[in-house]
Amino acid sequence: MNDASIALMTASEGHTSGIAEQEDFAMDEQPETTHITWSVWRMDETGNRFIVRDRLTHEAAERTVEEFTARGHKQTYWSERQEWRLPQRDA
Repeated sequence: MNDASIALMTASEGHTSGIAEQEDFAMDEQPETTHITWSVWRMDETGNRFIVRDRLTHEAAERTVEEFTARGHKQTYWSERQEWRLPQRDA
């Protein structure tokens, strides 16, 4: 994996650990760390899904869902956990 590659995985893919992880890696690869953020999604009345905001804390995502839901639109709002796998950089 090169430094420019970043893999985004969501909780819907079954990745639920909130602890930074290191996996076995080849000598020429850098270990990765996992960064947890939350996103807010909207589904409209026809079933289309859109990301509203991302890279939030869990509290900020839940607050945003509450704010948008309180507006009384036909859309449905929810938050989803995201795991960002980033290569560790040597200091």
